Amino acid sequence: MDKFDLTMQAWTICSVAEVLHAAMPDDATESLPVRTIVFHLFELAQALATTLDKMEESHVH
Repeated sequence: MDKFDLTMQAWTICSVAEVLHAAMPDDATESLPVRTIVFHLFELAQALATTLDKMEESHVH
């Protein structure tokens, strides 16, 4: 698997987490913060995908 494939997988995870977050109701008081956790996963995946994109771009030029 090359960097391009890893980048595409990271963006896919980011997109799935974003859709799940949008579809979930707000976290209820005294419940597990599932929606908040999914949003955190989205942020992590987005940061990873962005970093991989930048690494790919720096190796192309």
